[in-house]
Amino acid sequence: MEPQEQALRDAVLAGSEPAWRALYEANFDALYAYVFHRTGRNRHRSDDVVQETWLVAVRRISDFDPRRGAFESWLKGIAAKVLKNHRRRWQRDDRAQPLAAEPPAPPAVESSPADIYHYAFVFRDYGILVLRPNDKQQIEAFRSSGALMIAPPEVRPQ
Repeated sequence: MEPQEQALRDAVLAGSEPAWRALYEANFDALYAYVFHRTGRNRHRSDDVVQETWLVAVRRISDFDPRRGAFESWLKGIAAKVLKNHRRRWQRDDRAQPLAAEPPAPPAVESSPADIYHYAFVFRDYGILVLRPNDKQQIEAFRSSGALMIAPPEVRPQ
């Protein structure tokens, strides 16, 4: 058991934003590399899977038991399940699209410079989690559940 992870988990459950940030920063790169490799080095898909993995981790942090394994391993286990679900969706989407010589270009999006950056969300008792604005349905689901609110522009990353 990693005593530091036990202390961080306990602090996160007590509502410590710095503890959550420490777990996030210590594990983000390893999680992203794990997912990036498994999505065939597709950044868009990797971003979606990593985002959803962190959302699940936020909701289920009380399930993490440092005596059973490292936080990084726990996150990768969540990511493996999220990847499995996303792969089904990607296969369904691929079958639904007609075959073309080249994939269609992404639609042009008109946005202000502020929209280009990630949105920062403040989770109750868990601190801030930064999400990309590419999954409007997921963002709306979390906002309507009361689990998060959009941080004001002055605290968003620049």
